[in-house]
Amino acid sequence: MKNKPFPKGSLLHHASKELIAAISFYQKMIKSQLTDDFATFDMYWREFLQKLERTWNKAEAAVAGRNDCKLILDAAKNLRKNDDLLCYLRHARNADEHTVSEIAKEWDGNLRAKATGAVEFVLEWDSWDRHLLPVTNRGVTYQPARVHLGVSFAERIGQGTAEPIVVADLAMHYYLNLINQLNSQVLLKDTRND
Repeated sequence: MKNKPFPKGSLLHHASKELIAAISFYQKMIKSQLTDDFATFDMYWREFLQKLERTWNKAEAAVAGRNDCKLILDAAKNLRKNDDLLCYLRHARNADEHTVSEIAKEWDGNLRAKATGAVEFVLEWDSWDRHLLPVTNRGVTYQPARVHLGVSFAERIGQGTAEPIVVADLAMHYYLNLINQLNSQVLLKDTRND
């Protein structure tokens, strides 16, 4: 089934189109995560970040100045500054856009021999993953998030799924809920005025 934005003429039509584009890049990341082609995966991750930020920008612009959406918008602005995940994503996108910094790294199994006795060793390695890197934006360094909305998601990292996919999944759910919440508020206000 094809994703469909809000109808044309809807206040949040453009924001929903950007979210659908972000979802498309997320799906491409999932398909490419198991390949050896890190450059393609990295490109999809960067495009996802761009579309996610555009989702926010379009939603914010659509409801700017509407008193009925002010509380929702103010809460979202606060979360974008203070929630570990949303803050990291915003600054990762900015670092990608305005610097030449790497924001993700290709998997390195970190194969190592560990002594288990005087002459016995076992080989260990890290779970398959593609890690996010700290990003620096305007002189401030932001570490990859492990908490979103006060809940740790650290246990999902390193379980055979690329870290950007875990982070993207959480972010998409947040922005989907935000756009739906704003849309409900707009529709509620508009039906009261009829």
